[in-house]
Amino acid sequence: CTSSKRILPHTAWIGSIKMADCTRFRDALLKDGLRPATVTKVFGLFAVILRFAVKRRYITDSPAADIAMPTNTSAEVEAFEGRYLTPPELEKLVESVAWFNPTYGLVVRLLGTTGMRVGELAGLNIGDVHILGSRGTISVHCTYDKRYGLSQSPKTSRSNRTVTALPAVVPL
Repeated sequence: CTSSKRILPHTAWIGSIKMADCTRFRDALLKDGLRPATVTKVFGLFAVILRFAVKRRYITDSPAADIAMPTNTSAEVEAFEGRYLTPPELEKLVESVAWFNPTYGLVVRLLGTTGMRVGELAGLNIGDVHILGSRGTISVHCTYDKRYGLSQSPKTSRSNRTVTALPAVVPL
């Protein structure tokens, strides 16, 4: 686990860890090229260990308690600007994942040509897919989130929709 490789060397002498050590640890994670969200996650695990040490009375206070976590702005991280894949780029991606598992190729093609989100695809039921007629459709009215399970409706009312690009994905 990446987190344990980064954290365990810093936990050997918990009683000797000072706030400056925690700051250096946070800065080292950033210097290693980790994004702010990952630094927060890894450092958070480190802070849990220190809070546990306080609870068990190995130390009196956590030296990590007041360490500020980086943000994209404070760490000067460039904002990600997404873009649509061109049809040849999408086809290359489909071929790459289909080599590993043909079903994955179908999933990538479906997501890439319909604009559906992964959670929307995962929330589909068999009755949501309509392949009769000249253009197949998919009704999107339920999403899946691995944290919460099935949701009754997508995030917004505009997300409740019918996708009509099915023939481009699956030859009927």
